[in-house]
Amino acid sequence: MEEMERIRKASRRLGMVFKLAVPLTPCIVALFWLLVEHNRLMQQQLPVVLDPNLPGMAKVWGFVVSMVPGAVLMYILVQLSRLFRHYEQGHFFTRANVAIFHRLGWSVLAWAAGDFLHITGLGIVLTLHRPAGQRLLVVNITSDQVLVVLIGLVVLTISWVMDEARKIEEEQALII
Repeated sequence: MEEMERIRKASRRLGMVFKLAVPLTPCIVALFWLLVEHNRLMQQQLPVVLDPNLPGMAKVWGFVVSMVPGAVLMYILVQLSRLFRHYEQGHFFTRANVAIFHRLGWSVLAWAAGDFLHITGLGIVLTLHRPAGQRLLVVNITSDQVLVVLIGLVVLTISWVMDEARKIEEEQALII
């Protein structure tokens, strides 16, 4: 029983962290775009070199483009919050948890796609104000994106295995 209480307590804490991270995500992305011109370390995260006088609309569009993977991350955080709420309630191998894992797997794959679009989109919005011939289209697939795709496939496989195990357990519960 003590182990169950530890699981509940840890799940409650993690669920709260994920729940709080959801509204913080757009705030952090907005803060990044507010401070990007003043911080070289932040600028190194961008796919193109910033112009000294970056137009305000480029920052606004940078925020919008950055929220593509940001929105997927928020969805992932909501799903994780739900999963840990189930764990807190003592529900582990349920149909609802399998569905959450399935959504998480697809969401992680969407995050990789969103990151690819993010990099490409930033190349466009950060150079759109430049004269013709100086605009850039950045197409970049990183090892991080490949790793995220692999993680998404692993999570989808885990959800499939969990669902099959859940079905077997339900069948065995019906056998007298």
